Amino acid sequence: MQQATFFDTEWRESPNPHQGARLYYSGANRPYDAHGLIRAGVAVGVAAPELGKETARLLVDYTRVGGQVFVDSGAFPSSRKGQELDFRQQVFPVYKRLLDAGAIADNVLLVAPDYVGNQARSRSLLAEHQNAVRRLLARGASVMIPLQKGLIPTAWLWREAVAMFGADGLVAGIPSRDAAFSVEDLQQFLHSACPARLHMLGLGADKARLLPSLALVAQMAPNTLVSYDAPPESEHISVPEGGLPNVSMPWCRPKAVGSERRRLPRLG
Repeated sequence: MQQATFFDTEWRESPNPHQGARLYYSGANRPYDAHGLIRAGVAVGVAAPELGKETARLLVDYTRVGGQVFVDSGAFPSSRKGQELDFRQQVFPVYKRLLDAGAIADNVLLVAPDYVGNQARSRSLLAEHQNAVRRLLARGASVMIPLQKGLIPTAWLWREAVAMFGADGLVAGIPSRDAAFSVEDLQQFLHSACPARLHMLGLGADKARLLPSLALVAQMAPNTLVSYDAPPESEHISVPEGGLPNVSMPWCRPKAVGSERRRLPRLG
């Protein structure tokens, strides 16, 4: 069995779809944390509001040699405090600085604005910042759309995002901590939507749902590229002697995305 690396070229060529999923090791905002993960050759996750200049420089250089970087908006901790980020001041400038500094856009995954647990507010934020999201996509970055649960089915939210931005570069974001998708929620979403790429936010911290969720995607959407994030200390991660994570990273080739658009609820 071929063991894929975290580098994009080998990941895309893996012949074993859904042996696992790309794992981003989150919490690398401090330079020494980022440096350690980069030396290990793993995919790295950081939060935009906490990203300093030195760590940003390390990440830019890492993308230039094929390293994969996930930049979260930081909405999760803010929402837990009942606060809302100023995305225009705290998030989008960070994204822009990384790309302006020479980060390889194809190796970067960014997160669109949302408010965890509040579907209506998340839709309003996405509509408010849609031009900023379009600019990121136009530069070649991948942008994750967190799909918060609520009155509107999440599959409709996904179609709404595709209608707004087009499918190229979009990643369906599945909340997996607060306001989390259950396995049944994920099943219902995949029954109606089949995104080319899907990321499970914080799923690595929930070992009870990790393997069932990955197995479900493998069964229902075998052509979907899957990723998730977890802190380096997560117990499910096997770290062999020498410090290199032992994680299989397959590529699931997406099906061609059609141009069908359905009537969607109007944005508030």
